[in-house]
Amino acid sequence: KRSIAKIIGNVAVVYRDLNDFDVALQYLTQAVSLEKEINDKQGLASHLSVIASIYYKRNDYYRAKEYIEQALAIRTEIGDRRGSSNDQISLGAIQLQNFQEESATLDAASSAELIGLFQRALDTKAEIGDVFGQIAALSYLGQVNRLLKDFEKTKNYYNRAYELAESKHATTLQWQIKYGLAKTYQRQGLIRDAIFEYKEALSIIEDQRTTLGSEEFRIGFFQDKSYVYADYIETLVKNNQISEALAIVERSKSRSFLDMLGTKAFDASKKDNPLIAALDSLDQFIAKTEKDLSGETQIVNQTRMLKDLDSSRAVRKDILEAIKKTNEELSSLVSVNPLQSGDIQELMDPEFTLIEYFVTAKYYLIFVVSKSQVQCVKVDLSAQKLNTMLYDFRNDLLNIKRDNYKKTGALLYQTLIKPIKGFITTENLIFVPYGKLHYIPFTTLIDDSSNFLIDRYNISYLPSASLLKFIANKRKKDNPTMSELKFFAVGNPEVPTMPTLVSAEAEVKYIESFFQKKQTWFNAQATENRVKESVADYDIIHFACHGEFNMDDPSHSALFLTKGNGDDGTLQVGEIFNLKLNRARLVVLSACQTGLSKIIQGDELIGLTRAFIYAGTPSLLSTLWSVSDQSTEIFVKNFYQTLDLAKKPYSMRKAILILKSQPSYAHPYFWGCFGLVGDWK
Repeated sequence: KRSIAKIIGNVAVVYRDLNDFDVALQYLTQAVSLEKEINDKQGLASHLSVIASIYYKRNDYYRAKEYIEQALAIRTEIGDRRGSSNDQISLGAIQLQNFQEESATLDAASSAELIGLFQRALDTKAEIGDVFGQIAALSYLGQVNRLLKDFEKTKNYYNRAYELAESKHATTLQWQIKYGLAKTYQRQGLIRDAIFEYKEALSIIEDQRTTLGSEEFRIGFFQDKSYVYADYIETLVKNNQISEALAIVERSKSRSFLDMLGTKAFDASKKDNPLIAALDSLDQFIAKTEKDLSGETQIVNQTRMLKDLDSSRAVRKDILEAIKKTNEELSSLVSVNPLQSGDIQELMDPEFTLIEYFVTAKYYLIFVVSKSQVQCVKVDLSAQKLNTMLYDFRNDLLNIKRDNYKKTGALLYQTLIKPIKGFITTENLIFVPYGKLHYIPFTTLIDDSSNFLIDRYNISYLPSASLLKFIANKRKKDNPTMSELKFFAVGNPEVPTMPTLVSAEAEVKYIESFFQKKQTWFNAQATENRVKESVADYDIIHFACHGEFNMDDPSHSALFLTKGNGDDGTLQVGEIFNLKLNRARLVVLSACQTGLSKIIQGDELIGLTRAFIYAGTPSLLSTLWSVSDQSTEIFVKNFYQTLDLAKKPYSMRKAILILKSQPSYAHPYFWGCFGLVGDWK
């Protein structure tokens, strides 16, 4: 039973590190129950500490303190010095964080208690030779002294900690120390020094995450470090460095995109690109070496390993540079290459305005970028309250029997648009959402005159402003007539487990009449195999089929086609990534839920839309929720009737206005789902 409890506890730790706290607690409850049954005090204390760490991550400091005190009492009783000193550090960290969350003043008694906890832990760690424990204790002593405004002591503790961390190559602790120094300089008003330390912290974080072996763990890892980006961005905004702040926003999006979707292209490119294969091999070596260095290795081995690590990282930089020279877009999938704000302005058309959001726990920022300037507005509204508003609005949009959307849509307009209204001078808007903002259509927000945003503006979306560069490269220079374009479509594929889409078939048959050069497949002929073999030769690619967003595993989000010739009929994200759509000007996904994305704290879109853009199309028209196939047919027909490839948002808006002018489809449920992602030309 002791062994079983230990295994269950190890599984719980994995789920905790993936930030799946509910599942972790379920396993820990089982482990603790077994350990109490057999009186395994060592195991019980260990798992009580893990439970405390989960509540700490959930900001439930009262329960975290309760569990860590139980663990500390047991370890003191059984004479576990290493475990006791760990729990002392954890207890101090919990109390310290609680003070900071409540913005409370650290009084003399509280500061003495905290310093005592950390100092006793530091002494024990030094006696038993636990270098990592010493680093943690020194870092927290620095943090306490920063709150007490004893900055010299603060920097002394941090510098001592950094020397030890560097000697053990403990990168996880190195970035935390750099972050602590950044906060120290910021508290002193030394902004230039603070910015330098923030940059150092981010550099360490990003280098470290590129070598983590599991894609899922990289996502969890990023979520836990996002506040470093947020604090750095807030510092820049307060210092009126708006352009630099936007660049860091883009850097955070670029980094999280790599973590969530970059590996899909990364894995797909290993076979064809020797540089990617070499990078993969090198990253595995770096990861293994870093793991070995975190142990108690002999000094002679440690010196050699550190030398190998430095050499490997230098080679890694050379490989990344070579990849960037040969394929810049592929480079964006293996390293952080965001645009700077000046680059964004250069790529903007004068008649367009880009609006980008960045959401933190306590506030959100709205950046407004035009050809001539970059503006920023900070709104003091917590992410929790904002997400509740988004949730309510989305539910109201999906309820066609009521008009509650009028109230919630007007409230969101006041929250998301009104603060920047004075900066919007164009009729064309490009929205770059963040977090759960990806879930709502900005077209449906209701202004002060009770009009929808789509009534006045041509609207399109981007998952990241840095994508502008790659979209511009995919943009075609000419503007051919409909008769010159090559059109490919599948309509109502044969999928036995799903209902027949009669309107989808009629939709494609109507649309194909606009084109002279075309290839359309229906029912049993609309196979996945035909799509893969043919789409590279067409300008406009249209899918009138079922689509599904897989919340549990976004990489398995798919379009459902007819199976055959060795294909299962499920065209998934990974397969879309490998399509060659170099001729494509527009992909239309007239399907259910094709624009949905998995939204986590690190942000970024991981779904069908991003995969299609990487595959080659500059623009994609998709849907945010399951839609009526009758209203979709009306919308799509009008979209193609008015289609001007040089003004795609205008064509989309006109089609929406025609659809919503019909009484049966006036509710935004029927038309709010449609969104244009990518290039506006």
